[in-house]
Amino acid sequence: MECPKCKGSRKCPTCHGKGKVEWSSRAGGMPMITDGAPGSSKYVECRDCHGTGDCPRCNGVGEVDW
Repeated sequence: MECPKCKGSRKCPTCHGKGKVEWSSRAGGMPMITDGAPGSSKYVECRDCHGTGDCPRCNGVGEVDW
């Protein structure tokens, strides 16, 4: 069965498979996905996939057994 979290893409839906999210002081210190525009921000490891970029629900397989 197709993974409901990544819809079969195998990528973490939070970081879109990059393994990192942008940490921006403009967003009150909340992680966010941006286009990488310059500013007071830095990239940190995605909490959902622990930096692997793989979907945390299906472990990057794209399918789950229920």
